[in-house]
Amino acid sequence: MAMVFTRRVSASYGHISNARYRAGVTALVLALGFAGFAVGHLFAPLDPLEPELVRLLRLMALIKLGLVAGATWVIVWRLSWPCSPHFAGGYLIAVALMTITPGLIWYVSHLLVAFGLFHSGIVLGVILAFRDIEPLRSASFSGSRVTHRAVPR
Repeated sequence: MAMVFTRRVSASYGHISNARYRAGVTALVLALGFAGFAVGHLFAPLDPLEPELVRLLRLMALIKLGLVAGATWVIVWRLSWPCSPHFAGGYLIAVALMTITPGLIWYVSHLLVAFGLFHSGIVLGVILAFRDIEPLRSASFSGSRVTHRAVPR
Protein backbone atom coordinates (compact mmCIF):
# COMPACT_ATOMS: atom_id res chain seq x y z
CA MET A 1 0.00 0.00 0.00
CA ALA A 2 1.22 3.47 -0.83
CA MET A 3 0.85 6.35 1.57
CA VAL A 4 -0.59 9.60 0.28
CA PHE A 5 -0.05 12.86 2.12
CA THR A 6 -2.89 15.35 2.04
CA ARG A 7 -2.89 18.89 3.39
CA ARG A 8 -5.36 20.27 5.82
CA VAL A 9 -6.43 23.85 5.46
CA SER A 10 -6.87 24.69 9.13
CA ALA A 11 -3.98 26.44 10.83
CA SER A 12 -3.46 25.91 14.53
CA TYR A 13 -3.22 28.67 17.12
CA GLY A 14 0.01 30.65 17.10
CA HIS A 15 0.70 30.13 13.42
CA ILE A 16 0.38 32.76 10.78
CA SER A 17 -0.59 32.83 7.16
CA ASN A 18 2.63 32.31 5.26
CA ALA A 19 1.65 33.69 1.85
CA ARG A 20 3.31 37.00 2.68
CA TYR A 21 6.47 35.21 3.78
CA ARG A 22 6.61 33.26 0.50
CA ALA A 23 6.27 36.51 -1.42
CA GLY A 24 8.84 38.05 0.89
CA VAL A 25 11.34 35.28 0.16
CA THR A 26 11.02 35.88 -3.57
CA ALA A 27 11.36 39.65 -3.27
CA LEU A 28 14.24 39.32 -0.82
CA VAL A 29 16.18 36.91 -3.02
CA LEU A 30 15.81 39.10 -6.09
CA ALA A 31 16.67 42.34 -4.30
CA LEU A 32 19.68 40.96 -2.45
CA GLY A 33 20.89 39.11 -5.53
CA PHE A 34 21.00 42.36 -7.48
CA ALA A 35 22.52 44.12 -4.47
CA GLY A 36 25.26 41.51 -4.26
CA PHE A 37 26.19 41.99 -7.89
CA ALA A 38 26.09 45.79 -7.50
CA VAL A 39 28.29 45.78 -4.39
CA GLY A 40 30.64 43.30 -6.00
CA HIS A 41 30.93 45.50 -9.09
CA LEU A 42 31.61 48.62 -7.01
CA PHE A 43 34.36 46.99 -4.96
CA ALA A 44 35.92 44.85 -7.69
CA PRO A 45 39.71 44.83 -7.57
CA LEU A 46 41.42 47.15 -10.04
CA ASP A 47 44.52 44.98 -10.41
CA PRO A 48 44.26 42.29 -13.08
CA LEU A 49 43.94 38.79 -11.66
CA GLU A 50 45.02 35.49 -13.11
CA PRO A 51 42.41 34.28 -15.62
CA GLU A 52 42.37 30.75 -14.14
CA LEU A 53 41.57 32.13 -10.70
CA VAL A 54 38.79 34.32 -12.06
CA ARG A 55 37.27 31.36 -13.96
CA LEU A 56 37.45 29.19 -10.85
CA LEU A 57 35.82 31.82 -8.66
CA ARG A 58 33.08 32.48 -11.22
CA LEU A 59 32.35 28.76 -11.36
CA MET A 60 32.12 28.81 -7.55
CA ALA A 61 29.74 31.77 -7.80
CA LEU A 62 27.51 29.81 -10.20
CA ILE A 63 27.56 26.78 -7.89
CA LYS A 64 26.64 28.97 -4.93
CA LEU A 65 23.88 30.57 -7.00
CA GLY A 66 22.47 27.08 -7.59
CA LEU A 67 22.65 26.36 -3.87
CA VAL A 68 20.83 29.62 -3.14
CA ALA A 69 18.11 28.67 -5.64
CA GLY A 70 17.74 25.26 -4.01
CA ALA A 71 17.64 26.73 -0.51
CA THR A 72 15.06 29.28 -1.63
CA TRP A 73 12.88 26.53 -3.08
CA VAL A 74 13.11 24.51 0.15
CA ILE A 75 12.23 27.55 2.26
CA VAL A 76 9.28 28.46 0.04
CA TRP A 77 8.11 24.83 0.31
CA ARG A 78 8.47 24.92 4.10
CA LEU A 79 6.52 28.16 4.32
CA SER A 80 3.60 26.59 2.48
CA TRP A 81 2.82 24.83 5.80
CA PRO A 82 1.87 26.60 9.02
CA CYS A 83 5.00 27.91 10.69
CA SER A 84 5.72 30.13 13.67
CA PRO A 85 6.75 33.71 12.87
CA HIS A 86 10.09 33.18 14.57
CA PHE A 87 11.02 30.29 12.31
CA ALA A 88 9.70 32.09 9.21
CA GLY A 89 11.81 35.15 10.05
CA GLY A 90 14.82 32.94 10.71
CA TYR A 91 14.41 31.26 7.34
CA LEU A 92 14.25 34.68 5.67
CA ILE A 93 17.45 35.74 7.43
CA ALA A 94 19.19 32.50 6.41
CA VAL A 95 18.33 32.93 2.74
CA ALA A 96 19.24 36.63 2.92
CA LEU A 97 22.71 35.78 4.21
CA MET A 98 23.22 33.31 1.38
CA THR A 99 21.79 35.43 -1.43
CA ILE A 100 24.29 38.28 -1.51
CA THR A 101 27.26 35.91 -1.85
CA PRO A 102 27.28 34.94 -5.58
CA GLY A 103 27.55 38.57 -6.71
CA LEU A 104 30.49 39.25 -4.43
CA ILE A 105 32.30 36.12 -5.58
CA TRP A 106 31.58 36.81 -9.28
CA TYR A 107 33.45 40.11 -9.12
CA VAL A 108 36.16 38.70 -6.79
CA SER A 109 35.23 41.27 -4.16
CA HIS A 110 35.34 40.78 -0.38
CA LEU A 111 35.74 37.00 -0.64
CA LEU A 112 36.14 36.38 3.09
CA VAL A 113 32.97 38.34 3.83
CA ALA A 114 31.13 36.49 1.07
CA PHE A 115 32.18 33.06 2.28
CA GLY A 116 31.35 34.00 5.87
CA LEU A 117 27.88 35.20 4.91
CA PHE A 118 27.15 32.14 2.79
CA HIS A 119 28.25 29.59 5.33
CA SER A 120 26.58 31.37 8.25
CA GLY A 121 23.34 31.30 6.23
CA ILE A 122 23.74 27.57 5.68
CA VAL A 123 24.46 26.95 9.38
CA LEU A 124 21.47 29.07 10.43
CA GLY A 125 19.20 27.24 7.98
CA VAL A 126 20.35 23.82 9.17
CA ILE A 127 19.92 24.78 12.84
CA LEU A 128 16.43 26.09 12.13
CA ALA A 129 15.54 22.97 10.17
CA PHE A 130 16.62 20.69 13.02
CA ARG A 131 14.74 22.79 15.56
CA ASP A 132 11.64 22.98 13.35
CA ILE A 133 11.33 19.25 12.67
CA GLU A 134 9.66 18.45 15.97
CA PRO A 135 6.41 20.33 15.20
CA LEU A 136 6.26 18.50 11.88
CA ARG A 137 6.50 15.11 13.59
CA SER A 138 3.90 15.90 16.24
CA ALA A 139 1.53 17.39 13.67
CA SER A 140 1.67 14.32 11.46
CA PHE A 141 0.51 12.15 14.35
CA SER A 142 -2.11 14.55 15.67
CA GLY A 143 -3.61 15.13 12.24
CA SER A 144 -3.38 18.92 12.37
CA ARG A 145 -1.19 19.25 9.28
CA VAL A 146 -0.67 15.94 7.49
CA THR A 147 -2.90 12.91 7.43
CA HIS A 148 -2.06 9.50 6.09
CA ARG A 149 -4.47 7.35 4.22
CA ALA A 150 -3.84 4.10 2.49
CA VAL A 151 -4.48 3.95 -1.22
CA PRO A 152 -5.01 0.49 -2.72
CA ARG A 153 -3.05 -0.23 -5.84
